[in-house]
Amino acid sequence: MTTTPTEAAGAAAAPEAPEAASPSALSHIASRIGTSSNALVDQGIARLGRIAEERKAGAADAIGTVVEIVRQFGDDAGERFGDTAGSAVHRGGDALDRLAKTVRNTQLDEIAVGTRRVIGRNPVIAIGAASLLGFAAGRIFKAGLVRSGSGSQARAKEALA
Repeated sequence: MTTTPTEAAGAAAAPEAPEAASPSALSHIASRIGTSSNALVDQGIARLGRIAEERKAGAADAIGTVVEIVRQFGDDAGERFGDTAGSAVHRGGDALDRLAKTVRNTQLDEIAVGTRRVIGRNPVIAIGAASLLGFAAGRIFKAGLVRSGSGSQARAKEALA
């Protein structure tokens, strides 16, 4: 059988078919990919845990800042409106201080479970608390802008009043 020059050129240019990988080789590759992906997932979860712990500490510090502001407000309220008003505001500050300590000392998954439980039982209270925290955060932010803009604590107290 003789080949024509065209057939010879076509045979030379045709790529060879890749050899089929054996099932054991594919299984080995799949196992390595699975191990690598599990390691990446574990690294990601660990990193998220560290970030969440940092955020938790930041939240506790922010609550601590609110506690200081509430206590200052309690002192002012006591002077302006009497000891009853001042002590009521101080009790609120003490409750916030306990909350900050709880946030610092509680594991994240325990906080998540407790939060879900409270929201499920009392959605109205949860919405009210979220609104109150948003309002407080806005006031703190506004007070920070006033302080950094003028350097005057008197204007910061006016922003909180």
